[in-house]
Amino acid sequence: MSADIDAKGGSLRWKHVIGILGGMGPYAHIELEKQLLQATAELIGRPPVDQDYPSWLLASFPETPDRTLALLGRGPSPLPWLERGVRSITAGQPGLRAEFVVIACITAHAYLEQLQRRVAVPVVDTIVETVRRAADLGARRVGVLATTGALQARVYQDAAERLADGMEIVSLLDLEHGGRSGVDLQELLLMEPVYGPWTSSGRAGGGLKSGLVEDPAGEISGRVAEGVRLLKEARAELVVLGCTELPMVIRDQAHGIPLLDPLAIVARSAVEMASGIRPLP
Repeated sequence: MSADIDAKGGSLRWKHVIGILGGMGPYAHIELEKQLLQATAELIGRPPVDQDYPSWLLASFPETPDRTLALLGRGPSPLPWLERGVRSITAGQPGLRAEFVVIACITAHAYLEQLQRRVAVPVVDTIVETVRRAADLGARRVGVLATTGALQARVYQDAAERLADGMEIVSLLDLEHGGRSGVDLQELLLMEPVYGPWTSSGRAGGGLKSGLVEDPAGEISGRVAEGVRLLKEARAELVVLGCTELPMVIRDQAHGIPLLDPLAIVARSAVEMASGIRPLP
């Protein structure tokens, strides 16, 4: 299926403006924007010029309460901030407002159903897009690296049950290794690399959400890679990088198992929807 190309200008004739709900954290929505650029180049099949890219609007409210803390009952709900973000980019005249929205945070999808009831514009479900891709690849046992909030909210597990009969989701919380429980593995190999260490006053920062993408010593990428390895040993057939910051440090590394990047998957979906190749959700 090809995109609608303007014969006169050689550019895509975009039909819809994309909305990005970001700021959770900011590096994740920057990564999503990069993926939108890459998806556009792949869609048109040639090096793009400025005018080839779709329009998008960004709502970045980093003060949005932490989604995992909210899901664990330790903090306020982010839902009012999510709604404010969507409304901020969907007001205005046609062509100058977002006509559908992508959320650059996996854990926030635990609130997607409630959010969709509050706003009229359609919101793309990145979890659904990712589970469908895993099913298309024939995976029956899928490893997921995701925040504790996303796992306890069962965003991947519930989507797999609805969309892929027989698909099993396995996470670090389900494992034991080296005398460590699943809770310990989840903290050491996922939560600390993403958020930084936990202290008596909360997260100290110093992880991927703090912008530590370069990771010259390889400590962060090494921990995430160990998580991938353990999921592979647990017979996962592929691993979903189910926290939007993870692909910034692990995407190009070889681990002997397919890695799915939800941001790359939803970026391709968003570009196809913006071009009219796919209908809006």
